[in-house]
Amino acid sequence: MKKATLKQWKKLYELSMEIEAFEPWKTYWDQDLFVIQPSKEKEENFVSILGKGGNFKGISVYRGMSGFSDICQMSDGNLNLSDNFILSDQDCLVAYWGPRNTISEESLEIIDALHIPGDEFVYFQSFEKRSFPCMPNAREVDELIEIYEGLLFALKESEDEWVRVDFEGGEVFFAEKYEDGEWTWFPLPRPMEPPRYPTLRIGDEDLVEELKSQPTNQMELAIDMDYLLFPIFDKEYERPINPLAYVFYDLSCDQIVNFDLVHPDLDEADVVMNVLIAIIQETGRPKNIYAKNPYILNWISEFCEKVEIKLIEDPIEELNEVYEAMERIKEEEGFE
Repeated sequence: MKKATLKQWKKLYELSMEIEAFEPWKTYWDQDLFVIQPSKEKEENFVSILGKGGNFKGISVYRGMSGFSDICQMSDGNLNLSDNFILSDQDCLVAYWGPRNTISEESLEIIDALHIPGDEFVYFQSFEKRSFPCMPNAREVDELIEIYEGLLFALKESEDEWVRVDFEGGEVFFAEKYEDGEWTWFPLPRPMEPPRYPTLRIGDEDLVEELKSQPTNQMELAIDMDYLLFPIFDKEYERPINPLAYVFYDLSCDQIVNFDLVHPDLDEADVVMNVLIAIIQETGRPKNIYAKNPYILNWISEFCEKVEIKLIEDPIEELNEVYEAMERIKEEEGFE
């Protein structure tokens, strides 16, 4: 992963401080979206201003419609998803403002090298699914520079009393850069929320018939997954790994049936489905299956229908003790 040069960071910090002077978090809510498109050849970027009504300030950048889907999940308020999962299940670039004691050594080295004065500083984090948040790389810093140029243009334009964007009515502020380098803007309707939780299609009818023929047992099988939110450094991967754990739990006897981490190279949907199939082949069909994570509910919905197992959406509070044990292990290992 190529690191950004000090020259790149200098440009980004200069733009950040210009944006900071507008104090946009005093005006805009996090759902008042700016859509910045640096050129017609590049995808749009959804920018959310953080901090109004809160105790911290920040700017989040989400790339493309997949990024907009991340924004929608963040704002949907799904009570069945943990904060760890929601935080980790997104791809975005975030700038935060905070005092020195909240900033990583790597960021402080850049701040000190640029001789930035003050008691509060901006620092940046790159979020990517299945990875632990880290410093943006050179490509991402260049992306932020382009996007912040567009955001700065938008904030300047917004000071004009004639500029009106009906955020509450479902509009976004769209800014686009022309080939001649000039920016323009206009209000656009907020996009429709894209589909996020796919259903896995089961095409192997022989397998379906095999599983349907298995006897039904008394197992009340709960299936869940969550991010552990600590970094695992592996030289084979450019970014630190954010381990994703899955658990299969029998509620009828309060026992873990299967628990492991999803390997970074494997698809989590395939892992969950393969474990479920193996359990049924070995022990028979559970009486019921419980899930709360919307990914799992959608992944296995068609499967459960075909093999005639009742699927129940449930908060699965019995798993709280399992996750509390994980948190204690993290604390003991010094990951908190």
